[in-house]
Amino acid sequence: MVSLERGREIAEEARKWADAKVPYRHRGVTNEGCDCSGLLIGVMQKLGCL
Repeated sequence: MVSLERGREIAEEARKWADAKVPYRHRGVTNEGCDCSGLLIGVMQKLGCL
């Protein structure tokens, strides 16, 4: 299990990574081709959580 503090760090990294990968995210537009759950899983794998 990941600690709450580490979870917050992961969430912050995920936001930064997602912002870099998905520049239009700030407009609140969901791209039909974007699978957000897949994106999160990818981030967690990248950070070694899964």
